[in-house]
Amino acid sequence: YYGDSLSCSSSTFSRWSSTNDHGCYFYQANRIETSMNGFYTFFDNSSMDTIGYLYNNSFDPSRPYLNFIAPNHDGATNLQFRMSYTLQSAGSYILVVTTRRENVQGSFQITAVGPSSVYFYPTAITTDYYQLCDSCKKSRSIKKKSIAIVV
Repeated sequence: YYGDSLSCSSSTFSRWSSTNDHGCYFYQANRIETSMNGFYTFFDNSSMDTIGYLYNNSFDPSRPYLNFIAPNHDGATNLQFRMSYTLQSAGSYILVVTTRRENVQGSFQITAVGPSSVYFYPTAITTDYYQLCDSCKKSRSIKKKSIAIVV
């Protein structure tokens, strides 16, 4: 299994899965490898409502639809993801762990089940994407200047 957490120091991206979803979501990208071709299942265990995205070869947070293989949101109990896919030992895959709601922090544990061991390698994603969010700052109230004209 593999365990990690999402926090203010995690990378963020704007998901593309829903219309007009421009929120900022923490994520952890993990390169996964296995030594044997076969059918593998990934389960998440966390107190957070998690989503898993599986990618072929690479993940670009500015274009999360590229190389996309499969998503899963509530495939397991307690708002956890569970996804299954046939992996090739010579293949390169990225598993992205994120949350259903933005700005959620917490730990998670991923268990992989299949014909051989699965190795998780946390991956720093490089992109020319400029992220326009500051997820860990408190919400700022918008101040409006009002002018009253009394006659």
